[in-house]
Amino acid sequence: MNQPYRGLSFAFVVIAAAFAAGAVAAKAVEPRPIATAVAPAAQAIPAAGTALSPAEMQALVTEYANAIRKKVVDQWIRPASVPLGSPCRVHIRQLPGGRIVTVDVDPACPYDAPGQGSVKSAVWNASPLPYSGYESVYQYRIAFTFVAEDLEEGAKGQVTARER
Repeated sequence: MNQPYRGLSFAFVVIAAAFAAGAVAAKAVEPRPIATAVAPAAQAIPAAGTALSPAEMQALVTEYANAIRKKVVDQWIRPASVPLGSPCRVHIRQLPGGRIVTVDVDPACPYDAPGQGSVKSAVWNASPLPYSGYESVYQYRIAFTFVAEDLEEGAKGQVTARER
């Protein structure tokens, strides 16, 4: 039986360009319930023309990843055939505005055809991905790793944004 994944926890790593320094910054985020993972957008979005500090930029990147993660996970209905604990990476390309243009399941994904279809469908059904307010941290390519866990234990996953 298909089980909708609602109220899960995710652990993920966000990688984004550090625009001021030209370096890549990374931050690990501890698992949080989905219901509280996304901070209100108004808290992290600066006024027009305001430069972001590196800490503010990282906070916005984290919020952006949380928003994407929540939108995708809210669409995932895991088939019973998906093995618990097995990761499946999906590569996403999106346009400015959040419209998804491609979703590719990594060849190393151990999920069967229905499982792979379920993760692709979750991503497609989440389109458009969050964009408004995140323009300064938008990434064309995103990797999303699904890891199914028991409902009581939550789930683990990674959202990785890559430089354009």
